Amino acid sequence: MFHCVKDAWFWLLGWLVYVLPALSNLVLVLLGVLLSLPTLAEKIEKTPKYRTALGVICLIAGLVGFCFDVGQRRSSDQTNRQLLQDTGKALKKTDDLVDKTNDLVTRTSQMVNTFGILMPQISALNAQMADINKKIEAAKGNPQLIAALQAQASATKAQADSLSRTLSLSFAPGIVAEMQYWAQKWDLDDRAIEREERQQKEKAPPNTSPQEIAKLLEPLGKRRSAMNAGHTEQILPLMTNANYIREQLLHGSESTQDDKQNALIFAKVLAGQSINWGQMGQVTRYMDSLVKKFTPATPSNIKAATH
Repeated sequence: MFHCVKDAWFWLLGWLVYVLPALSNLVLVLLGVLLSLPTLAEKIEKTPKYRTALGVICLIAGLVGFCFDVGQRRSSDQTNRQLLQDTGKALKKTDDLVDKTNDLVTRTSQMVNTFGILMPQISALNAQMADINKKIEAAKGNPQLIAALQAQASATKAQADSLSRTLSLSFAPGIVAEMQYWAQKWDLDDRAIEREERQQKEKAPPNTSPQEIAKLLEPLGKRRSAMNAGHTEQILPLMTNANYIREQLLHGSESTQDDKQNALIFAKVLAGQSINWGQMGQVTRYMDSLVKKFTPATPSNIKAATH
């Protein structure tokens, strides 16, 4: 019995916000009907108690209708204002995303040019290394020649490693630009789901329990999880390259707490575990800061590295 009364009470509270404004109009309609009956209207007019009660009822009904009408208008204006603000932010984010896409195309073109300059020289040095190793094998029994060839092999290897490092670091700005593109896109996609969550909460009747709200938002939560998994899968090649550059830049240096935290994010992606937009933004800012600590490869210093 108590459970039924409790359910009825919550049902009434949920519908009360819609019933009260209409109820005030209903009272005014009934008043008009009463006054249209001459005998009843005359009796009310001659009885002070009835007149007072009728006046109080009309006043309360009018105030209730007024308050709820003002409240609904204010709520509607706030919702529209928030929607316009969210739309403005989304448009700005979209413009930024377009700019980042254009920048990404430019950087990709630069990386292709750099690759075309350095890769043939690295291949030539590797071929030279293989030739020197063959000569070392053929020079068995001649220690002096072997020592000279080994010295030449060490110098060639050092030059090849230097060019390989220069090539890797020349890709860093483009990799960071692509990470920024994905971080921006991920943020926009998550904001769209967040906006739907807010709208669902606003549509829910008053006094809806947290458990009911959670159940209402469950499909959107599943959509967010699927989106995170899909984006994580798509950025796997990008994060693999970024992690290689990170290791190149940090080689031989002591890892800070920030390095360790972001290494965990890279490890999650490389292990096939999903991350969210916040983690993508964090690791993107980290890589941008890390790359800026080093002198980027430019056409001038690329030429210097080839001599």
